[in-house]
Amino acid sequence: MKAQAATEYVAIIAIGLLILIPIVAYLNDLYISYRDENKIASAKTAAIKITSISNWIFSQGEPAKNIIQVYIPPDVERISFVNNSIVFDVVTRSGIQQIREYSVAALTGNVTNKEGYYYILIQATDNGVSISVI
Repeated sequence: MKAQAATEYVAIIAIGLLILIPIVAYLNDLYISYRDENKIASAKTAAIKITSISNWIFSQGEPAKNIIQVYIPPDVERISFVNNSIVFDVVTRSGIQQIREYSVAALTGNVTNKEGYYYILIQATDNGVSISVI
């Protein structure tokens, strides 16, 4: 009688695990997808904020400058300035996603790729806009 009860308990636990494991795997997949979408959206927001303020500063000309606060999301591999644009290389589960925003001005400078909130100085120069972390 005791062996039968133990076998029934094992069967109940096995059925419970067969139901629970796929649900946990699905929820983990949803979480990873949400995290990737959130990183991409945050990088896009930062790029738009930097380029829009850069365009405004460029239109005013030298010596115009402004300080803004920007959130850099996690897993940003690199932030670079290429051909009047800012490019965020964000690492996701499917590979590296490039987030690119174009500007009217020639953008130069250096922005950190570490996660966090940073104050960024955007300053008009003779031939474009300089961007740097304070």
